Amino acid sequence: TISLFWPLNNTMLTGRDRPAKPAYQHLAMLYGSRGRTHEMMDIIDRFLKWNPQDIMFRSQKQHQTSSR
Repeated sequence: TISLFWPLNNTMLTGRDRPAKPAYQHLAMLYGSRGRTHEMMDIIDRFLKWNPQDIMFRSQKQHQTSSR
């Protein structure tokens, strides 16, 4: 089971981040719910390449990496 992504609270995001983050979250959750963890990790990595300081995505990546 994926504990992915907490409430979608974008209050700390900049204007350019707001539209993209929920889309990445939902896509990662979709892949995770279907057991496609490799694709889920690819999405998380892609988001972190674009926004490396995001705490939620970094935390999720660390959680998924440690559970493998």
